[in-house]
Amino acid sequence: MKSAVWLLVLCSGFAHAEFETTGTRYISGYDFQNKYFSYFREAIEQKIDYQGYNELEKACFDNTAAFGFNVAAIGRPESTTPTLASVDVILRCLRVTFNELDRYLYNKDLMGRKRNLERLIDSVILEKYYTQQNISTWLTSSFVALAVEDQKLFVATSVENILGSDEVIKSFGHISDVDAYREHLLKKLTGKTIIGATQYIFEQLFLRDEFLTY
Repeated sequence: MKSAVWLLVLCSGFAHAEFETTGTRYISGYDFQNKYFSYFREAIEQKIDYQGYNELEKACFDNTAAFGFNVAAIGRPESTTPTLASVDVILRCLRVTFNELDRYLYNKDLMGRKRNLERLIDSVILEKYYTQQNISTWLTSSFVALAVEDQKLFVATSVENILGSDEVIKSFGHISDVDAYREHLLKKLTGKTIIGATQYIFEQLFLRDEFLTY
């Protein structure tokens, strides 16, 4: 698959490159990319069909230094930790990915749509609301139209899938009250569509140290 080739070509010359080791050990660029694509792999592998493929490749991989790879001119990473450039690249990559995923969901086979959604949205919610006929309408409907318990489940599952269990999250020392953090995220989803809420959660969680560190 072409996405696998991306990773191989991009990382072959940087097998040991990553942000320099400090008190917080950030994941290498290679590990970040593998972790990132584990959520979108099936959709990404279909990018060969789309004109947006090059846009996605450029958004995600043009700035390798932002992922902690060695800078050839200095022989080491340009920073010991992720920088504003890292934030910019991650957010840009997510936005382009969701844009292309959106097109993929609306244009590919019906079962393919559901397989992609299962990595992003809680399976219980999908089984309750998803039908092959209403996917486009459902994804663009208001998040707050979901039952309150399903809104909470939506957030809770996303947090666990991306950051880990409550115990794991607390072990990093940044979030002491995981319930309060989930409530905080939930409040931010008012006014968003379901697919918009999904993207927002990914943007918030992919930038946290719990996701970016070993």
